[in-house]
Amino acid sequence: SKIPQIILNKKLKNLKGLSKVTFVFVILSNLFFLFSILIQLLFIDSSKHSFYILNNLQWIAGTLLSCVMDSVILGQMVYYNGRNERNSVIDTI
Repeated sequence: SKIPQIILNKKLKNLKGLSKVTFVFVILSNLFFLFSILIQLLFIDSSKHSFYILNNLQWIAGTLLSCVMDSVILGQMVYYNGRNERNSVIDTI
C-alpha cells in the first residue's frame, strides 16, 4: 500500500494532508516492535537463536520494509514541503 503512495507523491510533488508526526510515530512503533522480537534473543538458549530468528523472519523483514517505506514517505514530505515553500517564496518576490 505504500509503494503506490510513494509513486503518487513523486508524481504530484505535494504531500498536503499527510502528517509528519504520524509517520514518525509509525516508524517508532515499528522499531519498538522489532526490538521486542529481537530482545527475546536474550532470554532464550543461544543454540535456539537461529530457529527463533527463522521462525520470526517474516515479522522482522516486514517490519524493516515498513520502516524503510515510511522513511521514504517522510523524506518525501521533508523534500517536497521544503521545495514548495522555497517556490512559494520565490513566486511572491
